[in-house]
Amino acid sequence: MNNKFTLFLSSLCLLTLHVSAQTCVDGDCKNGFGKITEPGYTYDGMFYNGQKHGHGTLIYPDGSTVTGSFLNNTLTGRVTYFKTHSNNDRLAGNYEFIYEGDMINGRMEGWGKIVFPKKQTRYEGFFLNNLFSGYGTYYYPDGSIYTGTFFNGFRQGNGIIKNADGSVYLGSWVRDVKEGRGTQIDPKSESQTHGIWAKNVLIKTTAKAPKN
Repeated sequence: MNNKFTLFLSSLCLLTLHVSAQTCVDGDCKNGFGKITEPGYTYDGMFYNGQKHGHGTLIYPDGSTVTGSFLNNTLTGRVTYFKTHSNNDRLAGNYEFIYEGDMINGRMEGWGKIVFPKKQTRYEGFFLNNLFSGYGTYYYPDGSIYTGTFFNGFRQGNGIIKNADGSVYLGSWVRDVKEGRGTQIDPKSESQTHGIWAKNVLIKTTAKAPKN
């Protein structure tokens, strides 16, 4: 996995919103459906006691939008987040990423799916604090697929990767590299090599098994 995705996700802003300097431009912005503008975004949705509460949509100057559930001014629940760099990108459908899933207190937490259209990659699984954490599947642009556990945005724990060339590795990972016990399956002979890896290198073979 490219670690820049990890760094990118960890740098996402906390989508907790305040009502200072808000201007109600339409509807009931106290208790009902309304529209407000604030420095940095526009909100169109439900209000309760003057706070964003219920279903609503945030629209940012760069064209990014977030639609979902709000609780006391904070995104909490299921959301759909379209991230762009400009309104022209949004109109053309050129998104930096699209996230559909859970948020808690303005952060990606729980189950979700994030797609990076330009990079032709996607992740489906669990998030914690905007990072891949827990069980999930990551799809690479070359067709390789990793399924297993993640921690702080890295492949960590037990997982299996099916590479584009047909080879398979299942075993232990530490911070995105093969580390510990694992099994490699050759794509041509389908023979299995069991052993111990360190920094992606097989350092000890413990057993070999031919094709069944």
